[in-house]
Amino acid sequence: MNLLLLEDSDFTDEQHVRLSGRRLTHMLEIQQVAVGDTLRVGRINGLMGQGEVSALAADHAELRIQLDTPPPAYHHTAHI
Repeated sequence: MNLLLLEDSDFTDEQHVRLSGRRLTHMLEIQQVAVGDTLRVGRINGLMGQGEVSALAADHAELRIQLDTPPPAYHHTAHI
């Protein structure tokens, strides 16, 4: 599952995030996103959903997000 992780500090409001640094580099170089593309996103310790790229610049990306899906249950397996 390819999921862009969002930190609390990324949020400019409840439905918008601004990303830079290594995540921006990954979006541009590996995923080759463009304005209008959608990505799977998830807030750390929160919900998952979709993010639509609304702006791209050399130093940041802005996404409009909708978080509406709980993360999958954690399955811990003990090793003996």
